[in-house]
Amino acid sequence: MNPASIYNSPSGIQIQVSLTFSPNTVLPGSLGGPVDIIIRTSDFVFFYANQAVLRARSSNGFGHLLLGSELAQSPGPSGSRTMFSGASMDMPALSGSASPMGSQSDQHTLYPSFHPSAPMSPDPAYKTSRRQSEPPSRKPLLSIAVEEQSAVFNIVMHITYELACNKYGPDLNTLSQGLRCLWKYGIPVPGMDADVWTILLHHSQTQPLWAYATAAQHGMDSVCVPASRNTLAVSLSTLGEAEAQLMGAIYLRRLFFLHVGRRIARSYALPWISSSSSSLTSRLSKPTVQRVIITPPQTHPPTQTCSPDKQTAISNAWAIAVADVVTRPLAPGASVATLLEAFRPLELTACDICKGNIRTRLSEIVQHWLNIKSTI
Repeated sequence: MNPASIYNSPSGIQIQVSLTFSPNTVLPGSLGGPVDIIIRTSDFVFFYANQAVLRARSSNGFGHLLLGSELAQSPGPSGSRTMFSGASMDMPALSGSASPMGSQSDQHTLYPSFHPSAPMSPDPAYKTSRRQSEPPSRKPLLSIAVEEQSAVFNIVMHITYELACNKYGPDLNTLSQGLRCLWKYGIPVPGMDADVWTILLHHSQTQPLWAYATAAQHGMDSVCVPASRNTLAVSLSTLGEAEAQLMGAIYLRRLFFLHVGRRIARSYALPWISSSSSSLTSRLSKPTVQRVIITPPQTHPPTQTCSPDKQTAISNAWAIAVADVVTRPLAPGASVATLLEAFRPLELTACDICKGNIRTRLSEIVQHWLNIKSTI
């Protein structure tokens, strides 16, 4: 969902204004202070906000863009701060909000009273006519420009004001960029109850590694733990350098240990028993899934319908199924159904007692598989 809507100003200029942070939107509680600042994004979307709220939530003056009140009346460096001496609540004050971030062609298109080669100042006649037509009690609005696009900056503003942004349905890239911008603007990372983490967990179903990396970058362990389960469906060979850097050493190590641990837990034990490595031998002292799988179902005394030869055939078929499971490339996140599909045909030719023994052995395999740690 586009975070902005087209606005027709009285002067006939079409601009884009934030849906949530517009001049006429009433924010809940004390957050809805009087609008005294206009923030313009790099794609020319205007956000209306209150300086007191931004200063209260930020630890660095909102990225050092909000200076002291004594400096607010003068233009900031490089033209990034502008005072509108008559900005109304009905339209954004466009006549002077241009900054060096936009090209000359963009400035000429959005601000028809300007010429690309002319100084960035309104026409004197235009300023005089506006001063005569506006109430004298109107306070000037501060204008600042940010380098983020509106979709990303919309995330920053919603977190700053502690508002839910799920209605916009931000994609994972937009959400990740918005969270990274919090440090830039001195905004604390939101708590676990913030809806951004719910959105991030939703994205972990389709992009598990990137979602895990985003949560790890901000130290959100309560998000990383459930997200790590979704990473079992993909191979760590697809992990990129950018994602690894976002995770950091600690969360990257925990993720590798999760994947390697699950592979060891289901590894085939018999070829390792002759290994001279004491660490491997001690590791095999605990029952693994494969060590449970290689044990065939129990036999029973011969009956009229099930002879010893028939039970031997079932044991041989079990060994063939074990070989299929062992040699098959099984992902760490493989489901129980995938693990057991090779054993299902054995019940077709077995007697009732053998069927019961097969199902008992399969239940033990399922229990061991479910006991393997599936999160970091």
